[in-house]
Amino acid sequence: MKILADENVARPIVDLLRKEGHEVEYIFDSARGSVDIDILERAHRAGALLLTDDKDFGELVVYHRHQSSGVILMRLEGLPWAERAEIILILQPHLCDKMGENEIQGGRDGSVSLNRGSAHVGGSSRRSAKALSPLL
Repeated sequence: MKILADENVARPIVDLLRKEGHEVEYIFDSARGSVDIDILERAHRAGALLLTDDKDFGELVVYHRHQSSGVILMRLEGLPWAERAEIILILQPHLCDKMGENEIQGGRDGSVSLNRGSAHVGGSSRRSAKALSPLL
């Protein structure tokens, strides 16, 4: 999977995604300080999912109707980097098929939400991601 990781994504998450065989461009290394619209356009031109912790990208896509190949908003503050990466890895097989249909969000408590039909699973990241898999 092609992923463009925003500069606010922790390096351990980027490293783990790369180790798992994903093609990941990391804005922190390639274009640090870029404005959001340029990052969104870069991801779209590359056909890559944008992985970010910045809610502004949702506004650009939803309210301003900018084109996108998909945006994954990671709102997982307070969780260790390894658990954040685990959530992405568990969900990633479903992301290519579902990005156009659903919005996947993670919460501060380790919960994961699938917004289309209002599915929400709470608890630890491992339990939440595994419980969410049948919904995808």
